[in-house]
Formats: sequence, structure tokens, C-alpha cells
Amino acid sequence: MLNQQTAQFWDEFASEYYAIQQETFTTITTDIAHYLEKIGVLPTQDFVDLAGGYGKYIPTILPYVGKYYLVDFSKEMLQLAETLYPKPNIERILTTQTEFFTYSATNQYDCVFSALNPAMRQIEEVIQALRISERYACFVELVSDTEELFTEIEPITQTKEAQLFLTNVTRFATDQGIPWHKKRFTYTTQTMIEKTFALDYFAEDIQQDPTVLAKIESFYQRKESREVCHEVQFELVVLVK
Repeated sequence: MLNQQTAQFWDEFASEYYAIQQETFTTITTDIAHYLEKIGVLPTQDFVDLAGGYGKYIPTILPYVGKYYLVDFSKEMLQLAETLYPKPNIERILTTQTEFFTYSATNQYDCVFSALNPAMRQIEEVIQALRISERYACFVELVSDTEELFTEIEPITQTKEAQLFLTNVTRFATDQGIPWHKKRFTYTTQTMIEKTFALDYFAEDIQQDPTVLAKIESFYQRKESREVCHEVQFELVVLVK
């Protein structure tokens, strides 16, 4: 039931999610592809993108692979991928990650890839990704997302979970004698934010906690607007079989 409800959410959210993703200020998909080429993961024949959604990594990774397997449990996400990338060497697979692991053979694919995948959080799932891959298992997570003033008032806790997951992955690999690579990618941007916008954005928080107003006043220092720095950090871990 939970998978059905989650799939329905992503079906309804697919178009909006794609639009949001187009507003990114990072070049993470290109940088990931270049790094995977640098360490020898790419080019490769079979590439599996677990929970790949609409295929965010297809434009930068497809040129390096013979067959791209896009796995997701959202029908609308996969249909969007088909519209965006109607390539003959892309196979779109509608299934859950658990089901995909169940019917995939050991060493069936050259490389298994997972990026910002909420279903990839336990070592048992990492073991399954390793099992079905013949050469590499890659995991990408957003490990830090900070924006001056805003994350001070509303911390983003999901990044801590992602960082812990990758720490557990490298610890597991080390314990098992599995070679691994790790790379961090950092991106920053500056945006001019009006003080009135911040006051409106945090209006409810100000009513509940007077210290929020004090933080805003301190940040703007009697100015009507200020540049706000937004920094995001992604981390990639590659396990080598």
C-alpha cells in the first residue's frame, strides 16, 4: 500500500518535479559523468539507474553506455523520460527497487547507479546493488544544503541522513575489503533577497518564536536587501568489484 501511495504521489508530481529540476544552478550531472569517466567506470555496456525518475542523468551518461536501464516505480516519470529521451538504447522499467533486485541475476549489469534515492538507505540494499553489478556500484547523495539565514532558521535534516548512509557504505566496503572511490562536488550561488521577502516568508515563525525576527534583523543589519549565499554539496561513492 505504501509503495502504491508513494508511486501515486510521484505520478502526480512528475511534471512539476521536472520543472523544478530545470532551475538548478549546479552542473552535477555533467560533473558526475566526467568523474566516472576519469576513474574508468565509463564507458560501459550496461548501466542501471535505480529510482531514476524522468532520467536526469541520461543526457550526460547515455553517450558513454551501450544500454541504459531506467528503473522507477512511477509510470508518469517513465513516460516523461520517454518523451524527453526517445532513444532506442534506453529501456524503461516500471517496478520497485526491491522487485528489480529480486528478478535481477548476479553480475547481470556492468554498473548500478543510484542518485538521491530515498529507497537506498540500508546496507542490505547496497549489497543487492553490488550483487547484480559485475563491476561497479555508484551512490550519489546530497550531503549539504545551506542557505544563509534560511537554513539557520529552518535546518534541512535530510542531508544528515544522506551523509550517514554514505559513511556506512564506505565503512562497509572497507570492512569487506571492497575498493572504493569518493568524490565531493560543491556548488555556490549568490542571490539578492529583499528583507521584506524574508519577513513575509518567516511570518508564522516570527509569531511563534520572537528570536526569528532577531535573526532576520541581525542578518540584514539595517539594510533593505542582501546577497544570500546558497551552497550545496553532493558526494559520490563508487564501489569496485
